[in-house]
Amino acid sequence: MPDRTLPALPPTFRTWMPAFLVWTLASLVWMVGPGSDPLAAQERLSLGDAIELARMNNPGLLIVQGQEDVAEWEVRSAWGDLLPSFSLGSGVSWQGAGEQRIGSLTAGQLGFANQPSFLFSNFSLGLDYTLSGRTLRAPARAQASRQATRARSRGAEADLVMEVTGAYLDLLRQDEEVKLTARELERAEANLRLARGQEAVGAATRLDVMQAEVQVGRAEVAALQAEQAIRTARLVLLQRMGVELDREIEPTTDFQVEPVGRTEEELFRLAVNRSPDLEALRAEENAASVEVSSARSAYYPSLSVQAGWSGFTRRASQSDFLLRQLDGQVEQQVSQCEFTNEIFRRLAEPLPEQDCERFRLTDGQRQTALSENERFPFDFTRQPPQITLSFSVPIFQGLNRQHQLESARLERRNAAHRLRERQTAVRVEIASLLSEARTAYETVQMEARNQELLQAQLRLARHEFELGNIAFLQLAEAEAELARADRDHTEAVFRYHETTARIEALVGLQPGAF
Repeated sequence: MPDRTLPALPPTFRTWMPAFLVWTLASLVWMVGPGSDPLAAQERLSLGDAIELARMNNPGLLIVQGQEDVAEWEVRSAWGDLLPSFSLGSGVSWQGAGEQRIGSLTAGQLGFANQPSFLFSNFSLGLDYTLSGRTLRAPARAQASRQATRARSRGAEADLVMEVTGAYLDLLRQDEEVKLTARELERAEANLRLARGQEAVGAATRLDVMQAEVQVGRAEVAALQAEQAIRTARLVLLQRMGVELDREIEPTTDFQVEPVGRTEEELFRLAVNRSPDLEALRAEENAASVEVSSARSAYYPSLSVQAGWSGFTRRASQSDFLLRQLDGQVEQQVSQCEFTNEIFRRLAEPLPEQDCERFRLTDGQRQTALSENERFPFDFTRQPPQITLSFSVPIFQGLNRQHQLESARLERRNAAHRLRERQTAVRVEIASLLSEARTAYETVQMEARNQELLQAQLRLARHEFELGNIAFLQLAEAEAELARADRDHTEAVFRYHETTARIEALVGLQPGAF
């Protein structure tokens, strides 16, 4: 039996083989590691990543952006209408044997009785070109419409950025609420332990302990509600981003509260040049102006050119029918010739007679007729080409054209009014939001000072309660005042961030650029 033992590995191979396996395993781990998705590797998510994911995945935005492709093809179609159209056609048909009606007579009455079946084939080549004022204005009209569509798409994107930013801030707000409720629960539990200790030494009553227990229960309820609120806020943000709703994300962007340094005039100048709303309204005004020119072009003349070329061929199922048809035609020509000769002979001065035998069919003519019957389906008999040139000037077509023109002019005026109205509204909104942002900033500073004072007050109240100088109710009031101050400070901070985010969206700035 042959030896099937594997040969021993060389010492060099045994040396570098483990290192090679380690390197290969590390490479595979790296290749299947985190991809480009910011949520794939870890659940930490910045505001920029959230906005980018929303731009790629939000269904509403993708639907609006899809209209840009349609508008692009409308422009191409408008340019294509300035080119002539060509058509090429071909067909095959069959006609059965039998008597046919031609007008009020039958084929037999016209001398074409007992017709066989036929096969027909044909081709046609056509050119059609029409040029009018509306056709000439169509590209400009389509381009203006494309510009308006793009502006609306950018407006939808700006609205989505605002929605994602608001949802992101709300998630941060709820996260801060969870932290606040956790601190309140911790302080409430500490107060309960303190009240029980005071009760044990006779410095506090059972009522104080029960009040501390109620405070702990309320803090637990607030913590439970805060957890539910942050789960809802996380789902809303994931929905705005257009990703799976089963992901656990942690916001990482740190928003700073800074003094408002921009002026109203500076922000309004930015809004005039960059505001998505104003950009969309300007695009609509431009489209309305182009529509006026398009409506006016209905009074312009139009030019039309048609050209065509065609051919046909047929094949009879019975060749004898063609020969009989030719013989009948020849007999008619011979009879006509002999009748003419008879007239010539009876004249007072007879004319020379015609040679009627020249109309007789030869064998070559019969063979030609039979061979022509074999042309089906591609040996066509060409028809003469045709070209038609027409020029049309509209004189009077009722009042429909003027009605369309006046409607377009009215829409242009309305678009200008809407733009001016929105510009005024933007200026008012900037002034209002700027004042609100400054008020929120000052509120944050004052609430921060209130927090410091109330924290000192709570420490003093706890010390006085330990000494037995005050009742637990006064300690609970100090605790409630600090809790309210914490929430007021948080509310002021996020009101400042939300206001600055609205300003950024209004004037067309990127998030965080204010």
